[in-house]
Amino acid sequence: MVKDKIRKPGRKALFEDVGENKEKEEGGRVEGEKVSKGETEEEYRERQLRRLLEAMEAFKNGDLTIRLPKEKYDIYGELADTYNKMAERVGGVTTEMHRVAKIAGTEGKLTERASVPGVAGSWKECVDTLNGLIDAVSKFTLEMGRILDNISRGNLTEKFAIPLTGDFRVMSDTVNKTVDRLNLIGGEVSRVTREVGVEGKLGAQGEVPGVAGAWKELTDNVNTLAANVTDQMRDVAKVSTAIADGDLTQKITVDVKGEIL
Repeated sequence: MVKDKIRKPGRKALFEDVGENKEKEEGGRVEGEKVSKGETEEEYRERQLRRLLEAMEAFKNGDLTIRLPKEKYDIYGELADTYNKMAERVGGVTTEMHRVAKIAGTEGKLTERASVPGVAGSWKECVDTLNGLIDAVSKFTLEMGRILDNISRGNLTEKFAIPLTGDFRVMSDTVNKTVDRLNLIGGEVSRVTREVGVEGKLGAQGEVPGVAGAWKELTDNVNTLAANVTDQMRDVAKVSTAIADGDLTQKITVDVKGEIL
């Protein structure tokens, strides 16, 4: 006796047998529009795929608000679930990144960091990259604030001490050079005023190589002050010496102004 051949179900048969049985077991469709009683299996599949395609098109254009209804516990229901979870996950990541970027970049709160529980893979890399960017900006900004605060207090010994690269390195080098220049100018001004005004070393002049702009003007003014004091004191000394020697013909000839006149 020849046994009847067992027909293996094709994709359509598998869909009908497994899908419909599972639907009956688990209560059928969960949400969304009802499947028309007169709708064929082919029409149902096309409608589900077209709806998924429309949602993916919106997703591609940045619309993450669309959610797909789950009509049956079949492959299309699973696709709807997966799409909805994907849209929710991406929406959560983008919303959190936007929030942190606004707080850190616009409001200046550099302690804020992005946190999206459960993210992994590329989404976690996006979150970590944003946090890394804020860390880099925060580190540079706080260090810059520390140095400027020291400069405002007259402490010219502090410089950038953290390792930096790229444009951050260029800016930190500029700040460090500024501190060096201020140190040089301040040192020369202090030296000249001390030598002329305290130690009586007339003729002292400040020298700051490469100085320009306001710094050159400051240096020139100090040198002019020192030169004027030197000329006046030497002229006074000359006349005083002549008077001491009985020579009353000598007078102060240097140009003077203000109270010295």
